Amino acid sequence: MNKSIIEAKDLSFHPAQKPLPLYSNLNITLLSNTTYFLIGDNGCGKSTLGKELATISINVHHHGIVGYLSQELTPFVGTVAEKLNIAHLLQALERMENGEVLTNDFELLENNWDFKSIIKKQLVAYNLPSLILGEPYTSLSGGMRTRINLLALERQACDFYILDEPSNHLDTKGRLWLMDWVRTHSSCFIITHDLMLLEKSKNIFELDSQGLHFYGGSWQDYLSSKKQHETAVERKVLQAEQILREQHRAKQTSQEALQSKQNKAQKKRGKANQSKLILNKKKATSEAASGRLSNLHNKRINDAKASLSHAQQELHDIKPQAFRVSKVESQNKRSLILSEIVLPYVNRPTISLQLAFGEHLWLSGDNGSGKSTLLKVIQGELEPQSGKLIKPNKVTLLDQHFCFLNHDESVLDNFTRLSPGLGESEYRTILAQLRMRRESALQKVSTLSGGECLKLALACVFSGISSPPLLLLDEPDNHLDLSSKKLLAHALKQYEGSIIIVSHDTSFINAIGVSRKFSLN
Repeated sequence: MNKSIIEAKDLSFHPAQKPLPLYSNLNITLLSNTTYFLIGDNGCGKSTLGKELATISINVHHHGIVGYLSQELTPFVGTVAEKLNIAHLLQALERMENGEVLTNDFELLENNWDFKSIIKKQLVAYNLPSLILGEPYTSLSGGMRTRINLLALERQACDFYILDEPSNHLDTKGRLWLMDWVRTHSSCFIITHDLMLLEKSKNIFELDSQGLHFYGGSWQDYLSSKKQHETAVERKVLQAEQILREQHRAKQTSQEALQSKQNKAQKKRGKANQSKLILNKKKATSEAASGRLSNLHNKRINDAKASLSHAQQELHDIKPQAFRVSKVESQNKRSLILSEIVLPYVNRPTISLQLAFGEHLWLSGDNGSGKSTLLKVIQGELEPQSGKLIKPNKVTLLDQHFCFLNHDESVLDNFTRLSPGLGESEYRTILAQLRMRRESALQKVSTLSGGECLKLALACVFSGISSPPLLLLDEPDNHLDLSSKKLLAHALKQYEGSIIIVSHDTSFINAIGVSRKFSLN
């Protein structure tokens, strides 16, 4: 029977620099033997909520041991054994084997005589080499650190795990391993944008400006629910537009009827033998009634306008954003040819590859296999040790940090510098389509969220006079939220040029329509 592990009430978070709270008065109960997923746009407060749920407070109660994995790989000074809190046991065992026993060594090992065989099995289960225990923690790759951190939590005998973006630093094999780990550690609350994980989900929380929403079905059920909501809001906009038109027609009809009535009254007034005082009183009464009726119609029109504006804003918030992708100039439509390329810094066989214009290639391989190095060689940032390279005259590299953006410049200045040839009004129109209007276009890039940086980067690459003939993508989706991934996939599907993409998210790869795969393993 599932029992309550975490009970939280009235959780709120209001950053000092924000005019409104990111979330307020949230109540949530998490059960054992249940895997939950939390999604939401970057900056909506997911990580903060995860930390709150992981910390006992006046608002958060734990009924068991709760382990927390941060998405930031906090540096740890020491060896892997020290990180796993077994260094003292290893030292005690070594002293005993060398005949240098200390007084408390027997006490340390009293219930831990088999810990070496246990840790050996755990290292195998976590795809970690047996000699890793003596390695400095900081010397490990991000994927190894993630697995070590998860193992450290398991060794604490946690009853429940809160994991913040656990697949961020994992390659494709690592992500498949993580999916197996989640299946065997089902008491979890996972903050993620990883579609491979989400496609296996059944209990989904979504955090947005309206609060925390729960969806009890599968990922496809969630998508269907969101689509139904979008359709309902579109219908709401159409109905609001219809009501506004009807209110304008009603006012026009009323004004015409009143004018006709006043014209008739004016004719009667000229023929009537009533006193001027009575006639003026009738006229004043008619004009007062006309004024009241006009005010009533104006109020109804204003109410209808407000309802329409609210419905349009609601649709604007949930509707995928429009994106302009320029054509590739015809003279630049050349193939990419790599012949017997030897990469610098990487010990691997030579690479030969041909990519026709318009092909989409998935460049795969384990971490450290040379994927990023190959992209930099193709771009021209690095020189190959040997081999022949033929490429289009313009090659653009888009990485997960959008390094070609100048973070000290404004959004508009970056756009005009990287995509010259348009007028300022055209630049602003394109940015406005990406919801970066007016003063937002003058913000420094350093103040933007990850999703906003992506929009600017895509505008710089695709929305100028022409798009580059060859686009290299180095894990561009790694830190993006779901709406940003959707925007990126939409842009790439419209793009007519050639693509070489490095990504560990097979769902994203499938979404952009990859022609073939090239592995560096």
